[in-house]
Amino acid sequence: MPEFPQCPKCGQRAIYPKENDEGDEDYTCAACGHFILWPSRAVREQAEDAVHAFRGGAIGFARHWASKLADERAKVARLAEGRW
Repeated sequence: MPEFPQCPKCGQRAIYPKENDEGDEDYTCAACGHFILWPSRAVREQAEDAVHAFRGGAIGFARHWASKLADERAKVARLAEGRW
Protein backbone atom coordinates (compact mmCIF):
# COMPACT_ATOMS: atom_id res chain seq x y z
CA MET A 1 0.00 0.00 0.00
CA PRO A 2 1.30 3.49 -0.78
CA GLU A 3 2.60 5.65 2.06
CA PHE A 4 -0.19 8.03 3.10
CA PRO A 5 0.43 10.96 5.49
CA GLN A 6 -0.19 10.41 9.20
CA CYS A 7 -3.23 11.98 10.87
CA PRO A 8 -2.25 14.30 13.75
CA LYS A 9 -5.39 13.29 15.69
CA CYS A 10 -5.51 9.47 15.51
CA GLY A 11 -2.03 8.60 14.23
CA GLN A 12 -3.26 6.44 11.34
CA ARG A 13 -1.65 6.86 7.94
CA ALA A 14 -4.94 7.73 6.25
CA ILE A 15 -4.89 11.37 5.07
CA TYR A 16 -6.24 11.67 1.54
CA PRO A 17 -7.55 14.44 -0.74
CA LYS A 18 -11.35 14.42 -0.98
CA GLU A 19 -13.27 16.69 -3.35
CA ASN A 20 -15.81 18.93 -1.61
CA ASP A 21 -19.05 20.41 -2.97
CA GLU A 22 -17.29 23.43 -4.48
CA GLY A 23 -14.82 21.24 -6.40
CA ASP A 24 -11.87 22.02 -4.13
CA GLU A 25 -9.85 19.34 -2.38
CA ASP A 26 -10.16 18.84 1.37
CA TYR A 27 -7.58 16.72 3.16
CA THR A 28 -9.38 14.31 5.46
CA CYS A 29 -8.43 11.30 7.57
CA ALA A 30 -10.25 8.18 6.35
CA ALA A 31 -9.89 6.55 9.78
CA CYS A 32 -11.31 9.22 12.12
CA GLY A 33 -12.75 11.85 9.77
CA HIS A 34 -10.39 14.58 11.02
CA PHE A 35 -10.30 17.51 8.58
CA ILE A 36 -6.86 19.04 8.00
CA LEU A 37 -7.55 22.76 7.63
CA TRP A 38 -4.17 23.94 6.36
CA PRO A 39 -2.07 20.93 5.28
CA SER A 40 1.57 21.58 4.50
CA ARG A 41 2.78 21.28 0.94
CA ALA A 42 4.60 18.04 1.80
CA VAL A 43 1.40 16.50 3.23
CA ARG A 44 -0.60 17.54 0.16
CA GLU A 45 1.98 16.11 -2.24
CA GLN A 46 2.37 12.87 -0.28
CA ALA A 47 -1.41 12.37 -0.08
CA GLU A 48 -1.92 13.07 -3.78
CA ASP A 49 0.93 10.73 -4.80
CA ALA A 50 -0.38 7.98 -2.54
CA VAL A 51 -3.96 8.27 -3.85
CA HIS A 52 -2.72 8.13 -7.45
CA ALA A 53 -0.75 4.98 -6.61
CA PHE A 54 -3.70 3.37 -4.76
CA ARG A 55 -5.85 1.17 -6.96
CA GLY A 56 -9.28 2.79 -7.08
CA GLY A 57 -8.13 6.33 -6.27
CA ALA A 58 -9.68 8.40 -3.49
CA ILE A 59 -13.05 6.63 -3.66
CA GLY A 60 -11.40 3.21 -3.45
CA PHE A 61 -9.27 4.35 -0.52
CA ALA A 62 -12.32 5.66 1.37
CA ARG A 63 -14.14 2.34 0.73
CA HIS A 64 -11.08 0.39 1.90
CA TRP A 65 -11.05 2.29 5.20
CA ALA A 66 -14.83 2.01 5.66
CA SER A 67 -14.54 -1.77 5.28
CA LYS A 68 -11.54 -1.91 7.60
CA LEU A 69 -13.35 0.09 10.31
CA ALA A 70 -16.51 -2.04 9.99
CA ASP A 71 -14.42 -5.21 10.46
CA GLU A 72 -12.75 -3.74 13.56
CA ARG A 73 -16.09 -2.70 15.07
CA ALA A 74 -17.51 -6.19 14.48
CA LYS A 75 -14.45 -7.74 16.13
CA VAL A 76 -14.80 -5.46 19.17
CA ALA A 77 -18.51 -6.34 19.45
CA ARG A 78 -17.70 -10.08 19.36
CA LEU A 79 -15.02 -9.67 22.01
CA ALA A 80 -17.42 -7.66 24.21
CA GLU A 81 -19.87 -10.57 24.03
CA GLY A 82 -17.11 -12.98 25.03
CA ARG A 83 -16.83 -14.59 21.59
CA TRP A 84 -13.47 -14.91 19.93
